[in-house]
Amino acid sequence: MYFIKCIYKLPICAVLLLISTGVISQESNDTTPKVKEDPRDKVKYQISLEQNNCEAYIVATIDIIEGWHINGANLPFDCYSLPTEILIVEDTSFFTDSDSIIEPEYEEIYDKVAKEMLYLHDSTVIMKKKITIHADSSFILKGVFSFQTCDDVHCLPPFSDEFSLTVSGCNENLKPDEKTSNNLIFLILGGAIIFITSIVILRKRKG
Repeated sequence: MYFIKCIYKLPICAVLLLISTGVISQESNDTTPKVKEDPRDKVKYQISLEQNNCEAYIVATIDIIEGWHINGANLPFDCYSLPTEILIVEDTSFFTDSDSIIEPEYEEIYDKVAKEMLYLHDSTVIMKKKITIHADSSFILKGVFSFQTCDDVHCLPPFSDEFSLTVSGCNENLKPDEKTSNNLIFLILGGAIIFITSIVILRKRKG
């Protein structure tokens, strides 16, 4: 009887085996390429320098496509999100005034799944990091810009990119007021030269 029962079950087992084999075969034959998303397709950025003598800012101009966002730079201590960062390789030519980054106000959203607050930027964002320059000659400043971008469904892996900027040396003896005064003197002298030249030309024409 046991042998007969097994024989009766064989067709069912065979069908199940064929179905499972077909599924496995279909999965193995699925050659559809999986598209790997690149953070740089979602977030465009440019790193530049704004310098006024001994004071300078590393500027990150960030453009984020619609539907995506990045995290803020100055996140609360209890936030587990990865912050957007402008990291600078320290050098004796300058010092960083503060570890914090100057950024616009971020949007605060409560994530019900993660059960935590999110601090986000979208669209176009400009972030700055201030440095004070000591060197009296030009030098190369190196650093890393990093961020993580997400949409409402998923996040891409964190991304980082190295950058380098040419920084001019500063004149510590030249104060902002003195610089303004020097510019005014040059303007006055230039105006006087143009005025005198015009008078000389007019007199020559009359003569």
